[in-house]
Amino acid sequence: MRVVLAGETCATALAGLDLGPGGPVTAVEVWGDEAVVRLARDTVVLHRFTDGWRVRAAGCAPEFDLPYDCGVED
Repeated sequence: MRVVLAGETCATALAGLDLGPGGPVTAVEVWGDEAVVRLARDTVVLHRFTDGWRVRAAGCAPEFDLPYDCGVED
């Protein structure tokens, strides 16, 4: 388990992690309280809540100029 340091950004905390079946993190994009994390075999959407970052959607695929189409959403 990796400890996330206080004040560490989402992108820094996730860089280089292997998140299991999704594979290693290949890219992280953050826009304010929202983030898209691309893994080798999956894409997940995160949201920053008061207690930290949480997954809001997984199994996501790009939909051209539309939002991602995700298999699992909150």
